[in-house]
Amino acid sequence: RDNAKEEMSVDVLDVNRDLFIKDEYSEPFYPNQNPVESCMICYSKQASHMLMDFTGAPSYTWYYVCVYITEVHNRTADLKLPNCITPYQMRHGITPDISAYLQYTFWEVVLYYDTEETWPRTSEHPGHWLGVAHNIGDALTYYILDDQSKLVVGCSVVRPFNENKCV
Repeated sequence: RDNAKEEMSVDVLDVNRDLFIKDEYSEPFYPNQNPVESCMICYSKQASHMLMDFTGAPSYTWYYVCVYITEVHNRTADLKLPNCITPYQMRHGITPDISAYLQYTFWEVVLYYDTEETWPRTSEHPGHWLGVAHNIGDALTYYILDDQSKLVVGCSVVRPFNENKCV
C-alpha cells in the first residue's frame, strides 16, 4: 500500500488480519516496485501470446485470453502454496469447481442456441468459445463470439461444432 490514511484504519487492519494479507509499503512515488504483480503480468503476457498463437485466435480477443489464462492459473494447484492447493482455494477457502473449464477449450468452434431467432431460420449459430461467464446465468454459462455479428454473447446452451453431422 502507499501509506494512505484511509488504509491505516482499524477496519482495514482487521480485514488484512482475517484474510492473511501481509502489509507492505511501497516507496513513495514508485508504485511499480511490486515484484509479485510484475511477475504475474509477465507470465500472463507470455502465456496469452502462446495461447493465441496455438489456437489461432485473433488479436482483438486479447482480453478474453488474459481472463482465461488467469482463471485457469487460479484453479491449478500451486507447489508454492501449503499442501499444494490452488490460489482460488487459498483465497476463498473452498475447492474450486473446474467442470466448466473441462467442457471446451479456448477458441473452440461451437454451436450456440439463440433464443431470439424465429422460424424459418435455425436457432443455432456458429461461434467461438471464449471462456466461462461467471456473473451470467448458471455455472455452465459461457462467453461465445458470434461468427456472423462478431459480438460476444453469454449462452448456456452450447455444443461442439465438430460433432455436428448436419452442418
